[in-house]
Amino acid sequence: MILSDEFVYLHQPKTGGTFVCEVLADIYAGRTGRKYTNWNKHGGVESIPPEFRTKPIVTTIRNPFDYYASHFHFGWWLERELSPDMFMLWKEKDMRMNCASYPYISFEEFIFGALRFWHAQILPERLVPGARAVRLGPFTLTMLYYSLPGYEETLERFFATHDTADLKRGIAKARFLHTESLNVETYRWLLDLGVPAADADPVLFKGKVQPLNTPNGQILPGGHGQPRSTHWTSLFTPATRRAVVQNEWLFFEMFPEYSWPAECVEFEQAATPDASGLLELPRSGTGD
Repeated sequence: MILSDEFVYLHQPKTGGTFVCEVLADIYAGRTGRKYTNWNKHGGVESIPPEFRTKPIVTTIRNPFDYYASHFHFGWWLERELSPDMFMLWKEKDMRMNCASYPYISFEEFIFGALRFWHAQILPERLVPGARAVRLGPFTLTMLYYSLPGYEETLERFFATHDTADLKRGIAKARFLHTESLNVETYRWLLDLGVPAADADPVLFKGKVQPLNTPNGQILPGGHGQPRSTHWTSLFTPATRRAVVQNEWLFFEMFPEYSWPAECVEFEQAATPDASGLLELPRSGTGD
């Protein structure tokens, strides 16, 4: 998280946050001399220090389908050491009990694990049953974790009333930078902060940041750990797409700009969802 007198930037993993942090270092601080503190890298709203809680919140969001694909290719569970603040999607024991080939899992098994076990990683235990009961998916919960003041209390009310009004009012106070148009939106944000256009202009031409996220940049089994070469649509089947849509329904409602690309709507429109809204693992339990 970045703390300044003008804003708090919350760094949601896998949404372009490293790009934004580099821009703030190079331009906001480097070119204009403004001060900020880099603190608690992936901390959410609840961990903002009290003296900064009145500052405007800025964070980044991403197409949920692309987000899941990015996490899968990142492959954090494969042969690497992670910093303590890295967002884990599940506990290894849970996945090993359900996926015979773990850690070498298929994309379908990855989606199963994320939708089935991620809640326990980002919610207090008392709130997990409520999230599952209303199918509030892990990506939606993560977005709220980085944008919703009074995160736990507001969720607790929602689980009791099923009224989304408080959630929507809460996130309306945050500024969301979209990963897909990060250069332009970060540039506009800098201008709104009073950064001169001449200083902010390099943001428009800055390349995508690809952190070195594996030892020596090596490619891990299954191609994990490096930027993928295929579009995220190639990973999804009707079943995995439907599982994401059913469990991230609130995110799609809050951010209607995100959907499955029109040219890829080749899936059955009236498919009957499974009872739980989650995928069932293949009987073999084998991965790619």
